[in-house]
Amino acid sequence: MSDVSRPTGEAASPGPRRDWGGKRAAILAGARVVFGREGYAGAGIDAIAAEAGASTRTIYNHFQDKETLFGAAVRDSSIQVRDRLIAAVRRHPDRVGDLEADLIALARAWVDVTVECAEHFALVRQLNVAAGQFPGELIDEWRAVGPDAARAELARYMALLIARGQLADGDPERIARYFHLLAFAEINERAAAVEGRLEDAEITKILTAGVRAFLYGQLSGRAS
Repeated sequence: MSDVSRPTGEAASPGPRRDWGGKRAAILAGARVVFGREGYAGAGIDAIAAEAGASTRTIYNHFQDKETLFGAAVRDSSIQVRDRLIAAVRRHPDRVGDLEADLIALARAWVDVTVECAEHFALVRQLNVAAGQFPGELIDEWRAVGPDAARAELARYMALLIARGQLADGDPERIARYFHLLAFAEINERAAAVEGRLEDAEITKILTAGVRAFLYGQLSGRAS
């Protein structure tokens, strides 16, 4: 389905391998920015090369065509963000004193990652918009290495809270999914609809309401 192939006269050559990994990383970072901003159809290899500080020849030495580059950018970016989300969970204390405050802090740590990795989430939005243009395997791989893996770590943490009697018994994976939906759905919707990021006070308000809904089944205050 690729609409861009290697230009005539730009065949790949072995060339010097010094900083091969650094060049590849720069190309992937540039691709993430341009694909996230322009979408798959609108992104040009020249624009990606300019963003990456590389030549189009260098890009084609690393990636066969635009479709291959897009898939690699999605995978690479998803793995980086997944690792940061997992690290945010693992930095959290195993023993919780104030469950509500702890879960709000955990949710905030995840939101901070999404804010810091805004280019990744712009890329994911473009992937969802153009999903029909790509093999189903790419969508499946993105889910497996990215959101599913991060949520699995969240489920592990929920299982720990269940084992310690801090959450009611239940399926940790489902509980993690409910937590994710209640804590983040409004933030994700609003972040996608407005320019820039939400104010910190508004983020805290939304997360607090979401965590309280998760814990107590209501939007403010503790259940009586």
